[in-house]
Amino acid sequence: MASAGISADGRRFGGREPKLEPLPEQPRGKINTTDPDSRNVKTPRSYTQDYNAQAVVNEHQIVHAAEVTVSSPDFGQLQPMIEATNRELEAIGVTDTPAVAVADTGYWHEDQIDHVVSNGTRGLIPPDAGKRDTPRPGR
Repeated sequence: MASAGISADGRRFGGREPKLEPLPEQPRGKINTTDPDSRNVKTPRSYTQDYNAQAVVNEHQIVHAAEVTVSSPDFGQLQPMIEATNRELEAIGVTDTPAVAVADTGYWHEDQIDHVVSNGTRGLIPPDAGKRDTPRPGR
């Protein structure tokens, strides 16, 4: 059967009208009507409707930068948070960059660690939590 089309003068040709699917009474999936910006975020045991918050603090627990995302893994958040910290410090006239970044294994991202270290901040981040029998892919 030929596919339906429209001729140059606007007439239909080549088949019958498309078959429309009826709308379901209930939408598929879940939605959060009270907080549409939140997402299903993976947690250690399941998924939950949530956010993922990042914070950079100094040794006195003073917050230098904070961000909230709907991306569940911390992987990929190290470099943006260090850069945000450097911007915030620079905005108040502090020229020193953080000497050391301490984070858990979820922040391990080799390219980002290389970038952070090349800009003067040492990283103390374990590459693996020791819960796996085999190395993580890409590490």
